[in-house]
Amino acid sequence: MNNSSRVHASRRRRTILMAGIVFLAVFMPLAFGAVHPWAYKIGEASVFALMLLWPIGRAARDGQLAEVGQQIRTFAIPIVAFLAFAMLQLLPIPPAAIRVLSPSAYKLYEQVFPGWPAQRPYAGLESSLKPPSAETAAASAATVLLPTVAEVKAGAPIPFAPKAEAAAIASSTNQAAGGYSDRSAERLSIIYSTRWRPLSIAPVLSWSGLVLFAACGALFVLVAFLPIGAPASTVERDWFVGGSVTVLLAVGFGIAALGLIQQATWNGRILWFFVPLDWGAPMLDVAPRASGPFVDPDHFAGFLAMIFPLALSGTFFGSPLVSARWSNGYRIACGVTSFVMIAAILMSQSRAGWIGLALGLALVMILTSRRGEDSERVTRSRRIALAGAVCMLILAMMFIGASGRSQVTARVQNSVDADAGLPNRVNAWANGLRIVEDFPAVGTGLRTWPELFTRYRARPWSDLYFSEAHNDYLQLIAETGIVGLALAAWFLLRAGSFIYRRFAQLPERIVPIQAALVAALAVMCVIEFFDFDLQIPAIAFFFAMILGLAVRVSWAWTIEDDPSEFQKPRGAFARIWIPISAVGLLLATFVQPSIAYPYNLQTPGSLAQAKAMLLLYPANTFSHGALTALLGDRMPLEERMREMQIALALDPMNPYTRDAYMRELAGAGRGDDALKQMELSVYNSPAPRTHPYMSDRLIGWLSPDERDAIGRGIKRATAEQVPGALEAAATFYDGVGKYSDEASLYADAAQHAPDSHAQYLYLVSAAAAAARGADFKRAQSILEQAIAIEPDQTRAYYALTMNVYVPQKDIAGVKHTVAQAIDNGIDSYEMEALLAAAAQTMGDLPAAIEAIKQIAVDRPDSFEVTIRLGELYGQNHDFNQAVIMLTRAIQLRPDSALAYYSLAEADEQAYDYAGADKAYARAAQLAPDNQAYKTRADDFHKRVDNAPSAQAGTQTP
Repeated sequence: MNNSSRVHASRRRRTILMAGIVFLAVFMPLAFGAVHPWAYKIGEASVFALMLLWPIGRAARDGQLAEVGQQIRTFAIPIVAFLAFAMLQLLPIPPAAIRVLSPSAYKLYEQVFPGWPAQRPYAGLESSLKPPSAETAAASAATVLLPTVAEVKAGAPIPFAPKAEAAAIASSTNQAAGGYSDRSAERLSIIYSTRWRPLSIAPVLSWSGLVLFAACGALFVLVAFLPIGAPASTVERDWFVGGSVTVLLAVGFGIAALGLIQQATWNGRILWFFVPLDWGAPMLDVAPRASGPFVDPDHFAGFLAMIFPLALSGTFFGSPLVSARWSNGYRIACGVTSFVMIAAILMSQSRAGWIGLALGLALVMILTSRRGEDSERVTRSRRIALAGAVCMLILAMMFIGASGRSQVTARVQNSVDADAGLPNRVNAWANGLRIVEDFPAVGTGLRTWPELFTRYRARPWSDLYFSEAHNDYLQLIAETGIVGLALAAWFLLRAGSFIYRRFAQLPERIVPIQAALVAALAVMCVIEFFDFDLQIPAIAFFFAMILGLAVRVSWAWTIEDDPSEFQKPRGAFARIWIPISAVGLLLATFVQPSIAYPYNLQTPGSLAQAKAMLLLYPANTFSHGALTALLGDRMPLEERMREMQIALALDPMNPYTRDAYMRELAGAGRGDDALKQMELSVYNSPAPRTHPYMSDRLIGWLSPDERDAIGRGIKRATAEQVPGALEAAATFYDGVGKYSDEASLYADAAQHAPDSHAQYLYLVSAAAAAARGADFKRAQSILEQAIAIEPDQTRAYYALTMNVYVPQKDIAGVKHTVAQAIDNGIDSYEMEALLAAAAQTMGDLPAAIEAIKQIAVDRPDSFEVTIRLGELYGQNHDFNQAVIMLTRAIQLRPDSALAYYSLAEADEQAYDYAGADKAYARAAQLAPDNQAYKTRADDFHKRVDNAPSAQAGTQTP
């Protein structure tokens, strides 16, 4: 083949590669970040298909530049080494080898597989099962709902099951009986059905992680080095890099604009039609954050923050890879893209995204200053760039409007005041370090964090599920250990050092592009400390492409294309092994589950399916719970108990798992053990909503021993200041009528309160509990302490009035409290209104009238005060005064239907039926949608018309 033919072939391969990059860049983010199996399978398969281009070039046939060939090997070796290590995690190995490489994995398998390693997992399960029993099924289907104590006092039968609820229970039971039909999982589980087990505790998840890493590695190599070996022209080199950067910018602009439009037209769905699996229903009742096609706004912001430095560099420095004809247009387009990205990241309300914006700007300014220019020019360029960025930010803040600015301000204030979300993440990181301690060498397996995290989470249990660590560095160490960390660090340090060494050798005109690429990589590396963006396939692919471009720029502009420096090809590696690997990985892509984890873990419909789930996900609590739920009483009691114990060991804080075990113990006649488990369950998770027996419907039916067990658990949690324990204890004491204990609980908390306001609130709660227990003397004493602490707060005055004096009908105490509050600076209107409400509640209408009259002196033109005074006169049977005040209220607000209706009632009681008829009619006219007004007006008018003639105003209708 002559030289021109080779150049033409090289150009064709570049075009195909560029088409593949365009497809991946557009498809992956628009496919909801490619987090669903159908999406990431297409993306991974596309990359492996592009790998088939590699052996077709001159490198495989005639050789390649010696230095480029060396660079390819130095990058490929750590990638292949990491893939080999990940494959090792998947291979079944002898128990002895597991014990040496990962002692904690060996102990875990001993725990979750009864009899292992002496026998295969669940080898004798089928032979130990009892035959199915129709009576057992019927008994398990019977559901009884117990009434509350209040319902019993109201006459509800014991027991009872409302028909609607019973039907719903039966329906849900029938629906839960099946639905799991993943035959591929059963076939795959055969590999792991022997005594040999993999180092990965969830091989299916690790397999998906391996394929994703392989795809990212292949994409990096393709972008960085393909096609190599051909004597490419400067135009072709510029075209490929410039075209790739332009594609990334165009996609970034489109995704950012899409996010802003979607937020402005939010209908509760992603891209207006998709409802994520974990939402269940459209989210119409929340204020949306900009997220574009990504489910998580933080990932949307991270994606844009990674591309933002490219747009910023293009705005201020242009692109030498674009022809002079389009240079100004390119800079304008980059400026618009930067502006839209800033606005979108602001509206995402992602703090990591905001940090990424600032970091990207700073790095572009710093790195572009290394151009050998004089200090004055460097300073001037920095100032221009900074001023331009500030102008963009101001314009973006104006663009998002008042509502957007208020959302951003609220997010910032929330972050400053409470560090929202950070404490939970810090706790997750601390628990993740425990995983690293137990699996230091080889980790738990790629992507297995969610399988084992539940075993390490701290008290109290929370339904906030960390499926990722929100720190990819920690997660990498936990999943791959020191070995995986060393291999990953090898590759990243190799790439970083290569880019750093070549940076100073780059031509001046290329530096802004390389600076933007490096800044984009640095932004994502920083974001990874707080999130898991690189676990999202779309973002991982973009990171691989940007890294590949940075490496390509580093060698393409620093190595001379001298044919005399070509190396001859080394054997048949490029022609044989690369396509074999590509085809193998292409096939491996479609072996992954078709349903996203954890939604692929469904209730098994057969024993084979249950065993397959156990073999593939042995560290998952659901796998063991599903087995016992499927087999029920067919399993011997001892084996059923053992499975529940395994589930508890895997998720010891889970209240639902422990409560199920507690019920099993109680059913087996082990009452004392059941009470210990109940105590421990409440101690681990004191929140009443996590324990059905602590609900209002059931707590009244518990035995004294059961109540004592709950009380002990709550006391332990309270003594250790477990978050939520105090509120749970108060709810429990309130539910069982131990108001004195509840009051003491809050009073003790007040003594240890961190500040005076918290002490005040605890004392008010303690008084409320004492008042519910009719201990008014104690409640009064506690509230007087609260008032002494914060005399300018109204809550204690209200509580003292309504909870202490009103039940005792102590009007003198009420008046004393109101006077004290006014003396302490509380608004007199508010306190006089409190006095009126208290007097009215006690039935002392004259006192209530006097209080409102006192308010009316200060506010004679208040409609609310006037109409309330008229209503009080009516309740006190002083109908003439009621008519006077209500007429005054109508003068203050002539369009008030309520005032006319109240006047009509007063007129009727005062025997002014003609006036009442007119007032009723006017009320109905002013409130045409009020059916009660209309019905009352029509009925009264008929009664007036049908009444016998007599003197006006004296006859009864």
